[in-house]
Amino acid sequence: MLVIDGIKYKLWTPMDEEKEFHPMVKKYSKEIFGEDSHYFDVKHKLKSKSGIVSIPDAYVITLSKPYEWYIVENELSTHPVYSHIVPQILKFISGIENLRSQREIRDILYDEINHDKILKEYVETKIGSEVYRFLSKLLSKRAKIVIVIDEITEQIKDVCKFLEKFGIQIVEFKTFVREDEENVHAHQFKPLYIPREKSRVSEGKPKRERRGRPTDEQILTAMEQLQAEGKTITSTVLRDHFQTKNRGVIRQAMRGLAKAGKIRIEELGGEGKKKHFVYKLP
Repeated sequence: MLVIDGIKYKLWTPMDEEKEFHPMVKKYSKEIFGEDSHYFDVKHKLKSKSGIVSIPDAYVITLSKPYEWYIVENELSTHPVYSHIVPQILKFISGIENLRSQREIRDILYDEINHDKILKEYVETKIGSEVYRFLSKLLSKRAKIVIVIDEITEQIKDVCKFLEKFGIQIVEFKTFVREDEENVHAHQFKPLYIPREKSRVSEGKPKRERRGRPTDEQILTAMEQLQAEGKTITSTVLRDHFQTKNRGVIRQAMRGLAKAGKIRIEELGGEGKKKHFVYKLP
């Protein structure tokens, strides 16, 4: 039972996930993920390197710092926990590690934004940069996986302890209907987004940006851009891109990425220290 201004509401459980629950989550997505977020109601598959396919219900990006992106799975508590919900989430974790899946999602979101003139103008105003470049950089970050569920049961509480080890967040989205008018709804949930108060410390002089070794995410994003421009990617090209004089730092970073299976290194020629290499995405 929920009482608002003396009016009683009773707990309501949606029976149809697609027709009843999904639209409510989408409608209140800004209250869940933040005012500067955008909910993409697109069903695009994630495919792991081994070929395992899964399809999330939606993707969400935030357009204010710290920029984040979310893989969203809307679920009903009536669904089997161990045979449906948990396997689905584990497939997401496996699928999002595939760089090809990340690039496909980036392209889907870019098309969604680019084909909506109002949305495109809004996004560009919020981020202050080109949309494609922004998405490339954003999706090179690790995604946050969120389960939005109508009720957290005892069984789901047990599963939460397991899923939290993978950084999975669960939002309980309860719906109540007015006793004397069931078309009137009230919703109860804990937002993922908490507005930050402006710190006085940050109001002084702007901090000087320190240039050092580019992160793996920055390198992968740069490689996508350079490859799209048809350029052959070498350590010299990357050194010029990041405006650094230390070619050794770039080469060391590339060896690490190759070892992690995120890029390929091909030898162009030369001997000893004069060997030349080209770097490619998988």
